[in-house]
Amino acid sequence: MKPVKLSDIAEALDANLMEGSFYLNTSTGETILLTSSIERFLEEHEDMLSEPTDNIETLKKIAEEELLRWEIGIFEEVIEAGVDALSYIAPLSSHEQYEIMEEYIDSIEDENVRNLLSVAIEGRGAFRRFKDSLAAIDKLSDYFDFHDHVMHEKAREWCEGGGFSYTV
Repeated sequence: MKPVKLSDIAEALDANLMEGSFYLNTSTGETILLTSSIERFLEEHEDMLSEPTDNIETLKKIAEEELLRWEIGIFEEVIEAGVDALSYIAPLSSHEQYEIMEEYIDSIEDENVRNLLSVAIEGRGAFRRFKDSLAAIDKLSDYFDFHDHVMHEKAREWCEGGGFSYTV
């Protein structure tokens, strides 16, 4: 397998999608976004995927009827690699994302700024208030740099935990 790009894994870990999930194609080292439609299709036809290759052509024909045209290319990539070659990349939970904000706040030396941001992350709407507060004090780009660094570290941990080699 080719090395995984840390930035791809970081992006997948940071994405909380309503209609799909990221997977690592362990054959190619690339991340793939599977829509909910493709995931459902794969689950519904799991028995055909595990049987001999003569089912693959039938499955492709069924896919042409049930999936959107652009999803068929992704589906074929999955078939080519094999479903077993896919490794699910679980996105960070909102709790984990919240902890990143807390880590950033803890890293700030200015007590007034720390207090302002600590108040911003209390209660519902914390993520929006936090970013609005950062923008108001011209610290948004600092936070995004911090966030990107943390996400790359989490991507590195994910790769090492799965035994995947990676490039920066």
